[in-house]
Amino acid sequence: MLSLSLDMLRSRWAGLIGTFFALLAGSMMLAMAALVFTSAQPQVPQRLSAASIVVGRGYDASFIEPPRLPETEAASLIAELEAIPGVRQAIADTPFYAQAVIDGTAARDTAGNSWAALALSSSKLVAGRGPATDGEVAVGSALGLAPGDGITILTARGPSAYTVSGVVDGHGYFFSKPLAGVRGIGLLTDPTVDLTRVERAWAGGEAS
Repeated sequence: MLSLSLDMLRSRWAGLIGTFFALLAGSMMLAMAALVFTSAQPQVPQRLSAASIVVGRGYDASFIEPPRLPETEAASLIAELEAIPGVRQAIADTPFYAQAVIDGTAARDTAGNSWAALALSSSKLVAGRGPATDGEVAVGSALGLAPGDGITILTARGPSAYTVSGVVDGHGYFFSKPLAGVRGIGLLTDPTVDLTRVERAWAGGEAS
């Protein structure tokens, strides 16, 4: 009897161990499938990570380069969006090419934007202040520069000399004014924002 009981116990333990490893393998396969699915989804650019809502041509499907908004249309749409209850601020997203040249070597960062657009990202000012003139720029801390330093930056307009007015954590270059058109508009909102009115405002702006 004792031998039979031990044989039954061994048989059940073998079955339990086999079931455990089968469940473990299944869980790993599900986790890998979820990871692949997640990585395949459109990712929000870091420059828009703090925005509650982003409206613009192409933003509803992907974050690949969409057409720029005409300046007058963008200004009118920003004013209309900021009039909606729950919208604290509507900010133009104006990304453009910018690349610093330090000691004859081009830096890896190539992301320029307006100073106002910093509020749409998760980056914060950590030293100095925002740029107040065309000759000033706030730069990412990755460059290792400090307020008051001189820097040459390449843009579509060519190389220009700037003075570093401030430093933000992370990467990028932030200018007093945008050097390119409006790609989209990021909204900083309260939870009570009327999404229907936001959609109507964008639909009206897109149709105009």
